[in-house]
Amino acid sequence: MLKKDKNTNIIDLPLLVGILCGAFYWILESMVHVFLFHKGTLMKQIFTPDSHEIWMRLIVISSIIIFGGYAQFIINRRRQMERELRKAKEEADTKYLALVNQAKDGIIIVQEGLCKFANQAMADITGLAIEEMVNRPVQNILVSDDKVLRDQRYKPCCLLADGKTYSGCETKLKRKDGIIRDIEVSTASIQYQGEKAIMGIIRDVSERHNMEKEVLKAQKLESLGILAGGIAHDFNNILVSIIGSFSLLKLSIKPKDKSFEALIRAEKAAFQARDLVRQLLTFSQGGAPIKQTVSTPKFLKETGKFSLRGSKVRCEYSLPKDLLQVEIDERQMTQAVGNLIINADQAMPEGGIIKVRAENVKIAPKDALPLKEGEYVKVSIQDQGPGIPAKYLQRIFDPYFTPKERERGLELATTYSIMKKHGGHITAESKLGVGTTFSFYLPASHKEIPAKRIAPKRLYAGKGKILVMDDEQMVREMLAEMLSCIGYEVELAPDGDEAIEAYRSAQKSGHIFDAVIMDLTIPGGMGGQEAIKKLRTIDPGIKAIVSSGYSHDPVMSEFKQYGFDAVLAKPYQIKELSETLYTVIDGSKELCLK
Repeated sequence: MLKKDKNTNIIDLPLLVGILCGAFYWILESMVHVFLFHKGTLMKQIFTPDSHEIWMRLIVISSIIIFGGYAQFIINRRRQMERELRKAKEEADTKYLALVNQAKDGIIIVQEGLCKFANQAMADITGLAIEEMVNRPVQNILVSDDKVLRDQRYKPCCLLADGKTYSGCETKLKRKDGIIRDIEVSTASIQYQGEKAIMGIIRDVSERHNMEKEVLKAQKLESLGILAGGIAHDFNNILVSIIGSFSLLKLSIKPKDKSFEALIRAEKAAFQARDLVRQLLTFSQGGAPIKQTVSTPKFLKETGKFSLRGSKVRCEYSLPKDLLQVEIDERQMTQAVGNLIINADQAMPEGGIIKVRAENVKIAPKDALPLKEGEYVKVSIQDQGPGIPAKYLQRIFDPYFTPKERERGLELATTYSIMKKHGGHITAESKLGVGTTFSFYLPASHKEIPAKRIAPKRLYAGKGKILVMDDEQMVREMLAEMLSCIGYEVELAPDGDEAIEAYRSAQKSGHIFDAVIMDLTIPGGMGGQEAIKKLRTIDPGIKAIVSSGYSHDPVMSEFKQYGFDAVLAKPYQIKELSETLYTVIDGSKELCLK
């Protein structure tokens, strides 16, 4: 059978070769007999040799054919093994290359300072094409920014060039587009194509570092929150007495009186102190947002208009018609978004445009954001200011850090905390000479927008008996004076145990309480959350109002789920007190804007 070897282009004809060799031997033997031994003619020796010569020639020819066939068999077998080995190597190389290119970590092989191999992940990390890396000096591939990384020993190219073995050495890499990425380098000595080489595993850990920074930032806020919560609780109790006293004084002093103007200024200062306490509350473990569903476009436009009163700057809105609603504490979120708009306004003292864009987005695990999976509204607020230097950008949400003069450094930190408490997230991007963009995400809501309550404009005279429970004596006394002023009888209790006893006694005597106002937090005693459960067993129809300036629990935001009918956030004015009692005691006359 004739068979052509595709790899060597040599014809495999062992039988034919053997026959040709035998024929050649037959002719050569005939010539030897004629010319050396003078035995007849050449034609006679070729065609009619004697029997002895025929047998000798046949034995030799058979041996040649057998030996040639065996030799060809060995050669063919070796060629087949070489082909199989080549095929196996090609398959292994293909599988290895596919595996290496699918790896999430960058893989680079360096010989004598030159890159001999790089996978696709390496191209993604550096921003270079694979063709741009192969056979190029490693220092042109693993570039570091001297402004960011000053220690020569930890430059990425040095780690692969010195021949030492490293494991998880963290450093920084400058991509082709100029972006600085945090990387982790591991190296090992290997043999590559028969020569000694260094293999480097490059892992991009920028996202991990960002997540670690978010956790650290949250821990800082939590630490500050422990302090802020305690201060806010005590200070709010003081402000209850101060603001309550101002409310009572305003009732007894005529507006034309000279002292009335001084009283208004003092009250305004007290409200500023209250706003500062509310900022501190956003850092505390309490201060949970009291949420309700609002129209996102309407909220953004109203906040922008309110924040830019008297400014040369104006907002330009891009709000789609199908923009989803958000469920927020409107007071807290107005403060948070207002801080961002005011920050943009201050970045453009000569005037300009703030671009406010919003869109519906769906967050998935692949998005690498510290948010739960689901629907969100993303809002971006972009200014045209000078931008924020990179050295400040990573710290702008830190409490009490600010590059600006005459600021407390709480504004952006407050905004960050409010977003977190709403289950959202905020980011900042900036480019010098171009401007800064703050983007925040808030969970979308499909609930209906409730009717908006009318702010109390006058006192509502009351009639009945009110039980006040608060651990601070000055708060109890101030509440008693305020309630008496609007027509209520008052009984006071310092904690939950005495409040329960007072309520039982009132029931037995037939002079039941029309409502109870309960402080939520009683250090060392029974607070409002536990007390209301027991009071509900005594009187399921009890009218209860929770009042606090600080709480570890979300009772203030979800008060109805905890057995209360209304909430009064400390400190409050006498008008708020009267309106809340009026609504709770006579619920059919609830004041709403229809």
